[in-house]
Amino acid sequence: MYYSMPMWMKPGMIKNNETSVEFDNGMRVIAEATTANAARGKSLKFVYCDEMAFIPNRIQTDFMAGTAPSLSATRGKMMITSTPNGSRDLFAKLWFGSGMEWDKKEYTYTRDKNAKNDFVPLFVPYWLDADKVKPEWIKREKGTLDDPVKWKVEFECLAEETEVEVYDQVDEVYKTISLKEMNHQLIKDVVDSRFIIEED
Repeated sequence: MYYSMPMWMKPGMIKNNETSVEFDNGMRVIAEATTANAARGKSLKFVYCDEMAFIPNRIQTDFMAGTAPSLSATRGKMMITSTPNGSRDLFAKLWFGSGMEWDKKEYTYTRDKNAKNDFVPLFVPYWLDADKVKPEWIKREKGTLDDPVKWKVEFECLAEETEVEVYDQVDEVYKTISLKEMNHQLIKDVVDSRFIIEED
């Protein structure tokens, strides 16, 4: 990011190594592995945690417990990005506990009065940049993954517990099943073409 900034905006870099960068305006950027004590005792203005859902849940919880006081002391901010990894870990609890809902009519988020945290969830779909994501690429990636559930999890950010509606052609009824169940059913029934998956 620093190297793509215009020259007039770049602060002078005084230190640059594998785990930190320091600038002449006093700003310092540190990269650390996410451990239970990574942020403990530090004076932090901003924390960015990538792929949080893939950090073991106990470490997620301990990391947040150690980070929150460090951020509150400086009125700092935190950004978390992740592909979902189930719906029971801390990342999922923060996402769903935010109480934010997208209002399609007003084209804005509204916060539920029963929100459990101040996080603002933001889903950025891979297809957002239509100039870069071409149908050929999607087809190639789906073929490489060769697993519709993995595609939904990795590219569409749906947890395996996410429920989808399927049509059972034998019983001629719609059923609601989880992506995980759908994957098992697809493996079993794909030859028979028993289910049709409907997407909105």
